[in-house]
Amino acid sequence: MSDNKRICDECGKEMTSGYCINGGMEYYCCDECLHKHYSTEEYKEMYDDGNGESYWTEWDDEGSTSNSDQTDLKKEEGV
Repeated sequence: MSDNKRICDECGKEMTSGYCINGGMEYYCCDECLHKHYSTEEYKEMYDDGNGESYWTEWDDEGSTSNSDQTDLKKEEGV
């Protein structure tokens, strides 16, 4: 990973995928870490049907985001 490392704000794990909250103000590596800070309903409000600045994504080695189909899967699962 490059200098653009993302670290989970809950457990400290280095991330290659996970939740980006409020445009990068917070990062969470998994549902468990996310839900220690936000309920499912709170996350859905922040996600705003893909129009918000909170979402699940994968980062490539250069640190840019690559919103994959899993973003929509997370939404459909009600995360």
